[in-house]
Amino acid sequence: MLRKFSKNILISAILLFYSCSEKQDRKEVSIEAPYKISSYENNDANPDYVYQWWVGNQPDLSDNTLEPNLDEAFFTPDLIGEYDIFLSVRDSNDIEIDLKEFYFLAVKNKIKKIPKKIISDQALNELNTIQTDSININDNIVSNKKNQKLDSLKKTNEVVENKKENVYKSKQFKKNKNSGWTIQMSSRSSLELAKRDQTKALNNGFDAYIEQSTDNSTGKIWFRVRIGNFSTLENAKKIKKEIEKFWSKGTWIDRVKIK
Repeated sequence: MLRKFSKNILISAILLFYSCSEKQDRKEVSIEAPYKISSYENNDANPDYVYQWWVGNQPDLSDNTLEPNLDEAFFTPDLIGEYDIFLSVRDSNDIEIDLKEFYFLAVKNKIKKIPKKIISDQALNELNTIQTDSININDNIVSNKKNQKLDSLKKTNEVVENKKENVYKSKQFKKNKNSGWTIQMSSRSSLELAKRDQTKALNNGFDAYIEQSTDNSTGKIWFRVRIGNFSTLENAKKIKKEIEKFWSKGTWIDRVKIK
């Protein structure tokens, strides 16, 4: 009788385990789109702790990427399916003090192509001029009058842009005067995939380049696909919006030295 009772408890425990595993809530993400994982809400990483990330369950033949940075990581799934990611936090005595679990469902994301030829600060000024002109000038105005207003708007736009840049430098950041911004499209562990992303950007009018970097903690090499070299963060944000019209896999802005 006792053996039968123990056997029933064991069976119930197994069924409960599998039931809980199957009902795991999963965050829906897009394939080939970098997703930022934040393990703590206040993002207050302790430099004395060791943050160990790894991918557990994943689709067969998956070549996903996981770029850790202390208590945060950028995760890029490459195949449709379920992914389980874990973070082990250990103190200076190598004792695990926390274990975080993240569950994702990668789905296919549709890409809408709207090409724009924007590759520099100068091109951005031209875009701003055209947008302002289209709001204030009627399409039926003769060509000569349109050109006169366009020149006037260019001068006004340059003055406003200079004022914004001066305020930004003096009040928001006290960085090195040689520091600028670039837009990162993707980060690949494969050079072939990085070249594919670069070609797509070039075909849409963006002068993309590939930068190689090494993860100091793992020694893994990454190939980052980047666009532009902007003197102001505001300009980089505007170009980022233009890029996202044809690239829906996620982009972010990073600091670089102005060439």
